[in-house]
Amino acid sequence: MSKRNLLVLIGLLCCAACLAQEINIKNDTLIWEVVEVKDKAFSERISTPSEVIVYPGGEIVWTQPQVERVYKFLVEDVSGSWSHVGEDGFVEYRVKINESQGLIIFKRENGILSIDFNMKRGEKTTFPFTLFVGSIQPK
Repeated sequence: MSKRNLLVLIGLLCCAACLAQEINIKNDTLIWEVVEVKDKAFSERISTPSEVIVYPGGEIVWTQPQVERVYKFLVEDVSGSWSHVGEDGFVEYRVKINESQGLIIFKRENGILSIDFNMKRGEKTTFPFTLFVGSIQPK
């Protein structure tokens, strides 16, 4: 085997090892690349790229660069066990932002990745969105 082929093989093996690395939703800082947003109040889907970053230290940040909007949610509690995001599962974050509080649910169901907001301020629903995710990357 030539030196060049050996280097290519080593590079491919390193890439495969990185891709096979298990992403742990509760312990790793993850970037969820959002490709579409469903507004549950109006039942419409909008192609709006954005990202949601989950920090294991207690914060979830939703950034919408097209409209220059950033939401920072304080995590109060986490429930559910989802050890491998490549398989179906979910985890729920109990969060609050300003006077709104509720759940943000990260899940893969039938292979579809989504983030579902179930938030209220008093009796009023806030953040009536489901975000559809194209990919998850460790930060």
